[in-house]
Amino acid sequence: MGRDEMSQSLRAGLCLVMALSFAACGNSTSESTSLSQIDEQDSSFRMMTAPDAAPIDEPQTRCIDRDGDGYGQFCDRGSDCDDGRSASHPGATEQCGDGADNDCDDQVDEGCGCNDGESVPCYPGPQETIGTGRCRQGFQICRGGQLGACEESRLPIDELCNGTDDDCDGQTDEGVVNACGACGDLPSEVCDLTDNDCDGQIDEGVLNACGQCGLEPEEYCDSIDNDCDGDIDESCLCLDSVSESCYTGSPGTKGVGICRVGYWLCIDGQRNRCMNQITEQNEQCNGIDDDCDGLTDEALTNQCGECGAAPAESCAGPNGDFGNGLDDDCDGIIDEGCNCSGRSRQPCYSGLPKTLGKGLCMGGFSRCVEGQVMACDNEVLPTEEVCGDGGDNDCDGQTDEGCPDTLCTPSAEVCDAIDNDCDGNADEGVRGPCGCRAEDNVEICGNGFDDDCDGRVEEVCGCVKGPPQPCYGGPPETVGVGECRMGTFQCIPGNMLQQGDLSGCRDWVGPQYEICNGRDDDCDGRTDENPSDGNACGTCGRPPVELCDGQDNDCDGLTDEGVSNACGQCGALPQEVCDTQDNDCDGLIDEGTVNYCGTCGQSCFTQVFDDQEDWELGSIVNLIAPDGAPNALTLGSTEVRGDSYLWAAAFTNREVVKIDTRTCEIADVHPSFGFSPSRTAVAVNGSVWIGNRGMHGGNAADYSHGNAVHLDVDGSLICRARITSGAASGGVAVRAAAIDQEGNAWLGSWSRRKIYRVSGVEVEPGDAVDGIPDCRILQEVDLPSPAYGAAIDSKGFLWTATSPTKIDTRDGEIVGRVPGQALAVGGPNDGEYISARFYGIAIDRNDNVWYAVTSPAGYLVRVDGESHEMHAFFHGGGTTRGVAVDLEGNIWGGGGSLYKMSPDGEHLLTVPSASAVGVAVDGENGIWAVGGSSAKRFNARTGLLECSVSRLPSLYTYSDMTGMQLLNITMRSGRWSVKVNGGSDDVLWDRVDWAGAFPDDAFVDARVRTAASRAGLSAATWSARAFETPMRIPGPNLESGYTPYNRWIEIEVRLTRQQDEVQPRLEQVRVHWQRP
Repeated sequence: MGRDEMSQSLRAGLCLVMALSFAACGNSTSESTSLSQIDEQDSSFRMMTAPDAAPIDEPQTRCIDRDGDGYGQFCDRGSDCDDGRSASHPGATEQCGDGADNDCDDQVDEGCGCNDGESVPCYPGPQETIGTGRCRQGFQICRGGQLGACEESRLPIDELCNGTDDDCDGQTDEGVVNACGACGDLPSEVCDLTDNDCDGQIDEGVLNACGQCGLEPEEYCDSIDNDCDGDIDESCLCLDSVSESCYTGSPGTKGVGICRVGYWLCIDGQRNRCMNQITEQNEQCNGIDDDCDGLTDEALTNQCGECGAAPAESCAGPNGDFGNGLDDDCDGIIDEGCNCSGRSRQPCYSGLPKTLGKGLCMGGFSRCVEGQVMACDNEVLPTEEVCGDGGDNDCDGQTDEGCPDTLCTPSAEVCDAIDNDCDGNADEGVRGPCGCRAEDNVEICGNGFDDDCDGRVEEVCGCVKGPPQPCYGGPPETVGVGECRMGTFQCIPGNMLQQGDLSGCRDWVGPQYEICNGRDDDCDGRTDENPSDGNACGTCGRPPVELCDGQDNDCDGLTDEGVSNACGQCGALPQEVCDTQDNDCDGLIDEGTVNYCGTCGQSCFTQVFDDQEDWELGSIVNLIAPDGAPNALTLGSTEVRGDSYLWAAAFTNREVVKIDTRTCEIADVHPSFGFSPSRTAVAVNGSVWIGNRGMHGGNAADYSHGNAVHLDVDGSLICRARITSGAASGGVAVRAAAIDQEGNAWLGSWSRRKIYRVSGVEVEPGDAVDGIPDCRILQEVDLPSPAYGAAIDSKGFLWTATSPTKIDTRDGEIVGRVPGQALAVGGPNDGEYISARFYGIAIDRNDNVWYAVTSPAGYLVRVDGESHEMHAFFHGGGTTRGVAVDLEGNIWGGGGSLYKMSPDGEHLLTVPSASAVGVAVDGENGIWAVGGSSAKRFNARTGLLECSVSRLPSLYTYSDMTGMQLLNITMRSGRWSVKVNGGSDDVLWDRVDWAGAFPDDAFVDARVRTAASRAGLSAATWSARAFETPMRIPGPNLESGYTPYNRWIEIEVRLTRQQDEVQPRLEQVRVHWQRP
């Protein structure tokens, strides 16, 4: 039959079905109904419609494409010749060997050829069944150029009950198995917690009253109706594994004071005795509620609530006899009869002393008015105990005493040996003879255990023929541990293993309460742990002694009682420190540590100096009121004094000696870190530069011998400048040293004929073998002649000796050279020009340069700083090597004797036999002659010897050994000092601070000294200088004798500038102090 004939036949059949359907339904609302309407109304009818059926009353517009290739009935692409195979449709390519008409030309595999013996896969059945169940492809063999029949393929057959998908529909044995999904008859229901007959019900008709298999369980004391008779724990057996609380004391005493519950000892299923309970006792005076009535030591204490006689009031406090801030005698008054001496914010407590520091009780602070302590503010006194707040409100050392137990928060009981529901029992209802119960526990046959934990072993199972089988009713993990051992089943084969008198698991031994017997009774792998007849710690014998280790050693519920300090810590009680905390846990904050005004080290008193009247209370040197600011101070035009140390080079010892110019004593000796030191230059901050020549056993070409080093004020090495002789070997390294207004050092190498500008603050790592870091060299300047010495004037010009050369330190440019002849003034060559050989160099306040002269004898030479004119002034003595300018502007030359000249060249004084090689001026205008093995200080006005430092190594220095040249000439300075009375002998001086306008090229520093009286200040020792504000007044220095603890203090503030146009301005100075 062709497609058209088939289509007509289907249409005819469809019409007949539709007609019958309409007649059956009695449809009278319409003459006709379209196929689409029928499709919407009845899906079952749609399933009856042939795939290729044509519409009856109106065109069908829905595409029917079963294989998803886009072709089918009513599809836009057209109809399909095989709508069950996606590879077959009009226009498809014929696929050889698949046995199908792929291109819909009514021919199969046309145009395909094959090779004899070639095999191709084939499958004549429905394509969707290939590889499902038993179905699989076969093969076609090519014979005579044609493919033969499909061989060895497996096609679907009717389903059989054999565990195989015979009809290849993806399902196995469908429609041929019973309700249990197996072949054959249904099994019978047995009591094994399984739906044996597959009717959806488990063990129907075979369960006991508890809905379980076998006999009903025995009743245990576990808050559960074990035997399912409607009663709980009637005539029950106690369980060793379930803890039950007990208390046999008087009603109302449980949980009060020392009284606490214990637990029942269970022996052979019976409660034997209440263990570890504590009942009421006779009251004793011990701070404990012994009789459990809610009261402590009632009728046994004094008015302070303590045992014994009431104490007396005490005035002995941590800071003297000002009182201790407590009501010692408990009469309601603090420190009555004591003199609190005007102190403020002192720690106090007005409650009973025994409550201080207990619980929430804390001290407060009080003030003193007319010798009497006022009310104690902010203290916390005892109140009634508040239940549930977790605090000891009445400060008796107990928390929430007399309150219901709030430590336990009820929750569902779980099997963890803890009383989760807070009823005094642990694991009730969730633990059975076998251990922890679970809702899904079911009995398992053949393992010999009580799996459902009902006290019976395999009660749902049958008795097995053969030798008696082992069994065990306790927790399985305890079998064979300690005393626990298995028993055996006693039963009749073929019957259930009922737990009765004649059958069941017999002679097994499970866990019991542990007792002190050297055995593992509870079968946990441990022996005698927490025995029922043991001590409070769960061990045998007497409980351990309490140790201070953060543990409750004696197991009384308290930790470190009687052995820890008040803070509950081991060891010594912490000391109270002033930090607003109660460090020593006595209830008072900062007692004994706050000062007079009740603060932790903060100043109680401040004196301010900020106007002209205030400045005039002190001493002013080289400071004046600046224009437009009459209440400030700025630099004037006179001298300033520096620190009192002289640094002298000991060339043979390779050391520098630091001498205290006030005491004429050696302050220290430090290595020079080179050979043959001869020049020192002291900086503003007290650090010192040392020039090492590299002579006297050294090699000046080696930077570890010939160099310059920078030491801090304590003599510690900061860095080393590698300024050598520059020769292959030998020569002379550094012979000139001076410091400019920026704090940089100018260091001259004799043999190199160079001078170097070296940073006063910058240090570089360097690569020296000895690891000493390098001082950073900023500039190198070539000189017309070697530099034997150097000095810098107030305008920033550096002058050298021996041949006077003038260099601008701001850029290193040489700006002048002075001819080698000077006009003689006085002496045998008066009025003549003479040639002079120069050694030491200094600059006066007029920026004129002075040179010591070794030839001809009897002269000092002055070079005018502006005109460069040179004069030789006659003093009538011998040769000179060192030269210095004192604080009054006079010039001192030194050879064997000292020669004092005025700035105009007038000879004023000769000090014979001074042993002077180098000359220096100290901060008190003492004149120092340094040479040989001594350093001597002479009075600048009389020339008299004031002191001498002798037995020194050989000294050799021509430079600014004290820093006075730098402070008074190179850098312009001034100072203001004042004496302040602290008002009491126990004063503690805190700090000095200052304020004003300080440009970048200006410095401010301060120092202090103290004494018991105003008159004693002049002889007191100064502190070190501070260059930052505020200056924290330092503690005592035993070596120098400085101390800050005196009634009187003298403060010195120094201003220093680097350039004349800079105007630093001091506007305020404050001093702060306190009393203990």
